[in-house]
Amino acid sequence: MKKLISALTITIVIAISSIALAADALLDVTVKSVIEKVDKNGNPYKRVIFLENAELNGVQYKKSSVLMVFADQMDQVASLTPGQDLRCIAASSEYKGRTSYTLQAVIE
Repeated sequence: MKKLISALTITIVIAISSIALAADALLDVTVKSVIEKVDKNGNPYKRVIFLENAELNGVQYKKSSVLMVFADQMDQVASLTPGQDLRCIAASSEYKGRTSYTLQAVIE
């Protein structure tokens, strides 16, 4: 019985630690590049790459981040080009220390 409880406890801890938490974020960025692709099911999507400020041990730097735009929001960023400013609300999530964003709405 103790082995079963121990195994169950370990399984629960592993499952909880692998869940990514999501939150909305306001992005005000300059677009570095826009890549349009089609997924394996034939649905179009865009990958918008931009630079964002980051800090590690008091050192500030810029890092490249990705904003994913899926079919239902494609019309909001249809004319988006590199060098253009983008202000939007995006769902942010973190996986293995990397933040990724999914477009929710463009702010005009």
